[in-house]
Amino acid sequence: MKKPNRRRATDIGIRAEPIRGVPTEPNTVVTSLSLTEQVLFRECETILRTGLKTFLEVGSALLTIRENRLYRGTHETFESYCNEYWGISRTYAWRVIGAAERVKLLPENYPKPNSEFQMRPFLKIKTEDFPKVWKQALRKAKNGKVTPRLAEILVQGSPEAVQKR
Repeated sequence: MKKPNRRRATDIGIRAEPIRGVPTEPNTVVTSLSLTEQVLFRECETILRTGLKTFLEVGSALLTIRENRLYRGTHETFESYCNEYWGISRTYAWRVIGAAERVKLLPENYPKPNSEFQMRPFLKIKTEDFPKVWKQALRKAKNGKVTPRLAEILVQGSPEAVQKR
């Protein structure tokens, strides 16, 4: 039986351990988290620290932290939390969050994208249109492998699905 391909934090651009001792901005207002929020925050950070098997787990954990504002116990903004604590940029955080949001819309039995890089072209389309365009990509892919180039061609060929910026 083949072992699953496990990815390390550094494989997807996130530090395996948070940056410690980085002070927040002077005069930063941080708020206390409830016990429930603290538990949720620790679960998300555990995924970020040790469970970094896929970019989807990272995106889901970052989405939970952002949506619930769980960073507010130590940082004033989500961006400063990502940058100071994990060493990742706002852009990268938004990309993996966007990828996770889209992949969650796929049916359970559908093959999933295997990298954030593969998902980048799909971030240009509306979230709700992703499953349809992904199904097209799977049909057109050689040997079932959706390349970023194929994804880009499909996204460009689907102007009604492209998000307006």
